[in-house]
Amino acid sequence: MVIDVEERTSTEERVSRIEGVLPHLATKADVVESEARVTRQISDLRTETRTQIAETEARVTRQIADLRTETQTQIAKSETRMIRWMIAIASLMVAAITLIDRLFG
Repeated sequence: MVIDVEERTSTEERVSRIEGVLPHLATKADVVESEARVTRQISDLRTETRTQIAETEARVTRQIADLRTETQTQIAKSETRMIRWMIAIASLMVAAITLIDRLFG
């Protein structure tokens, strides 16, 4: 059996080849790790965004309810003032009619 000298590799050559492959393997591992990290970050951002949307919706819903209540209160106050003015005007009209009736009646 004859072993060709060129086909034999020395330990140094094999180590050199392995060392050449290691950065490539590290790069693949780094890529996998980066992908996992990015996936986690996206998931976290989705969760945060959903939470912020829910909080905003709740806040806006409360503000709308508060505005409705405030608007209804203002309408009720305006109606009360209008009714009071109508009563006052009606009272003045009755007083005027009574006075005219006494003076000319």
